[in-house]
Amino acid sequence: MKKIILFFKKHPIIKHLIFIGLVAEILIVAVLYSLDIYTRHGESIRVPEVQHLQVDEAKELLTHYGLRCEVIDSVYVDDVARGAVVEQTPKEGSSVKENRIVFLTINSNLPRKVSIPDVRDMSYRQALALLEGVGFPQPEVEYVASEYKDLVLDVVYNGVSVERGLKLPISTRLKLFVGSGVAEMMGDSIAASSDSLGEEWME
Repeated sequence: MKKIILFFKKHPIIKHLIFIGLVAEILIVAVLYSLDIYTRHGESIRVPEVQHLQVDEAKELLTHYGLRCEVIDSVYVDDVARGAVVEQTPKEGSSVKENRIVFLTINSNLPRKVSIPDVRDMSYRQALALLEGVGFPQPEVEYVASEYKDLVLDVVYNGVSVERGLKLPISTRLKLFVGSGVAEMMGDSIAASSDSLGEEWME
């Protein structure tokens, strides 16, 4: 023992290096142990399903499971109760740590409104693609006499012609008056009859 003490006295640098190594090892073990406790290694919580619940109900259920929630967006869905949860992230059944935030998207109390694009003098196919592109459902169609077949002549809501840029709820079902091409066909028939009568008269 005395030899060891004498050795360290003669070589103080070695003594300091050994001491530093021991301290470093203790610190590493302590940090790893602390991290294991902090992150609750091996422990997880299954996220419950909160879709279709009201926000208060969802919050209460998530709190019961040791989770938090935050509303990040709202959408409008016809067949879901107003204020109910439409989507959740993480999904139900996901394994998460305690105190994790579950992000919620809820159903808006009022439908989103969108400006109606001007689809008059467009083909029906173009008008349909444009209206559905901004979110409107497929419109009702009524064909009317016109020499221009499948040309949109008017856009109507509740029996009233709508102006371009008017904002209506996204769930609104519009009505399009579309040309049937009948007038053009009738014009051709009249012209053909006139030509026939002219030929008979000349004979």
